Amino acid sequence: FTSLKELDLYDNNLLKIPESIGSLKSLERLNLRNNELTRLPTSFLKLRSLKNLNLSWNNLRDLPKWIGSLSALEELNLWGNQLETLPDSIASLSSLKILDLNFNKIEEIPPSLRELERNNELVIKF
Repeated sequence: FTSLKELDLYDNNLLKIPESIGSLKSLERLNLRNNELTRLPTSFLKLRSLKNLNLSWNNLRDLPKWIGSLSALEELNLWGNQLETLPDSIASLSSLKILDLNFNKIEEIPPSLRELERNNELVIKF
């Protein structure tokens, strides 16, 4: 499975993702929409080819600081979670084009992310 490019695990009521997901080094698209996730495994750090990550409709209350290490990420969908804030490291996602934050508890976008929005044609849905 190391050459797998796309993985859809949506609508499965998953409570967690196994650390072994980090072995999918070629993964470009990961759809985890509509599960019961409350956290992300640190092995996500190994997903250096990941361009599209859909985490919509889960139970995420916060994002790990290491999220900013996913440097290839172009689209991050966080629609419908319980997020109140974003880590500053998210501004390190220099390839990011779309960030969907609709239906969360976030009241303001960090200034560092606004700067990224101006410089990279980033679309923030809020």
